[in-house]
Amino acid sequence: MACVTSVTSEGAAAPPVNSVLLEMSSVPAEAGAEAGGEAGSEAAVDEAPAEAGGDIDADRQHTWGENTPDTAGVFIPYDKKLPTKKGVRYFTASGNQECALCADIVGASYKYGESYWDICSPVGASADMRPMCIAQMKTLQACPEFTNGWCYQDMGGTQQLRAPCPPHLICHYCLGLNPLHCV
Repeated sequence: MACVTSVTSEGAAAPPVNSVLLEMSSVPAEAGAEAGGEAGSEAAVDEAPAEAGGDIDADRQHTWGENTPDTAGVFIPYDKKLPTKKGVRYFTASGNQECALCADIVGASYKYGESYWDICSPVGASADMRPMCIAQMKTLQACPEFTNGWCYQDMGGTQQLRAPCPPHLICHYCLGLNPLHCV
């Protein structure tokens, strides 16, 4: 990354200008020079990729100076002991991500039924979320709160029957997720 220090019209040194940020800004270099900056006088500026967002490898090369490998992987729930496979990259899903996926499964079950064999397809789980979606689907389909549609809500010393059971409680009782992540 090239940083260029320019001199203002008063002769004082201006703060360094990051050439990569300068190229990616929405203000063209000529407009910056007209506004009193020295952006147009920078000599060694790398050329930006021809298409913005068109070729991810060209963007990586331009931004980082090297082609970084594709780091696709799969999401796994936090604090779960799962077998790992060599060569697979694992990302830890947040409680919010787990709960959002669970709520999507519960929502799709209203349309397709609780025992639908591939409820992850209408949910639209991407390839990196699909293994976690399938695991949640299997656990939910074995859970009475999900299949029966009713549950008891803890009211702090007493319980209240809830029918239908709200999605955040289904995710809490069946998957052990923090209900605050689901609200």
